[in-house]
Amino acid sequence: MSLESRAARASRSLRRTVSDLAPVGMPAVVRRQRLSTFASLAAAAAMVLVFAGIASAMPSFFEPEQVAATDPSLPEPDGSPTVIEPDDQESNGELVEMEQNFDVVPVRQMVSESDLPSPWTKFYGDALPGTTVIAVSDWGSADLVVDERGEFSLKLEFEPLPPAGLEFPILLTVGSAAYEFHFTSLWDPGNVDITAHQLYGISDDIEAYEKFFGTAPPGLVISAESPYGSATTTSGDSGKWNLKLWFDDLPIGEPFDVIVRIADEVFTFGFVSVYEPPPLPISVSQANSTSDSSSPWVKFIVDGPVGTVVDISSSYGSVSRTMTGTNEYVKLWFSSLPPAGVEFPVTVKIDGEVWGTYAFTSWYEEPAPIAKTANSTYGSCSEDPPYDVYYGTAPAGTNVDIASAYGSGATTADGSGNWSKQVFFAGAPLNEVFTVTVTVGAEVFTFDMVVIG
Repeated sequence: MSLESRAARASRSLRRTVSDLAPVGMPAVVRRQRLSTFASLAAAAAMVLVFAGIASAMPSFFEPEQVAATDPSLPEPDGSPTVIEPDDQESNGELVEMEQNFDVVPVRQMVSESDLPSPWTKFYGDALPGTTVIAVSDWGSADLVVDERGEFSLKLEFEPLPPAGLEFPILLTVGSAAYEFHFTSLWDPGNVDITAHQLYGISDDIEAYEKFFGTAPPGLVISAESPYGSATTTSGDSGKWNLKLWFDDLPIGEPFDVIVRIADEVFTFGFVSVYEPPPLPISVSQANSTSDSSSPWVKFIVDGPVGTVVDISSSYGSVSRTMTGTNEYVKLWFSSLPPAGVEFPVTVKIDGEVWGTYAFTSWYEEPAPIAKTANSTYGSCSEDPPYDVYYGTAPAGTNVDIASAYGSGATTADGSGNWSKQVFFAGAPLNEVFTVTVTVGAEVFTFDMVVIG
């Protein structure tokens, strides 16, 4: 074998030694220390090769049979993957090794068999950043590009599910180097155990739920029943199932059973709600601070727990209320009319403690007393029958009487203090003035009336 071939084989052996000294799974700090130490050994090896080149130019002092030969057919060390190096080729019965790729390092397989319903395997190793790593099999493929750290971890998930017990090859390429690995799936969907598991068993959430999961032959119905809710699901093609059960109107602190049924199998699980509602904060806000009504009032909006006692008081009235809800309006009608335009305090107490003092102002003013008045609209009339309309003011409800020798009438002052009445004078003589008397309460008014003919 030529000196160049020997150097190349020595280089490959050197790289395998590096891998053994600093495997990929070793912590990065330790790997760097070991590689740094080994770098000096590599430099020494390079010097040996230089001296070997010089020696090759000199006459040989050894017989050919005294030089140890290297058998290229020796297998790779145990535990290493089969490496397919496309740059090696046969020529005239002698193995001629072409230029090697020094960036290729050993690759490891994490999982070679699995009994999971969703089997996978993973490959990891080192390569130059930017190197493309591809894993190909009859049951799926995956790829990635090595990042700037120079390390990779490629997960290959198998879809569709490989036949149970079948060992099949996986071809992994890292740049220009190819590796062959094998994988066996032990998952048999036709022989799946029925299992059920509970995730929580307890909840402190106001909207409580439980999650159940397990395995069952594909297509089986799984049901979960409880006094506070039920749910069903079906196991998938992989034999796995998941079920979420929501509960309604749960009692707090009272454990109960949840029954999970799968075919003839029955599983019993316990559940309890430990939800504790947070203390409801109390808040008070004033809805109005003024009023111009003749019957003024002030209103407060109170938020708080049921049973909270709210007391509102002022110099012009008070009110007390026990809350039956968590949000209520509490209104205080003032029993006596506050003076107009004068601000006064209103005190709010919560459960006997002063919560706050709020200002209020009434702008309503008592109207001046309504005067008693009376007026005549016409004083004369040529219509047949003749009439006149009398009107005036008086306090609401005051009686008004209208009388004459030829006609009379009566009315009452309305709520706004006004009154009006039409009176007919049938039989009154023509062109003769007569007197009409209007009595408003105790006040008496007289008017002249004449019928024009």
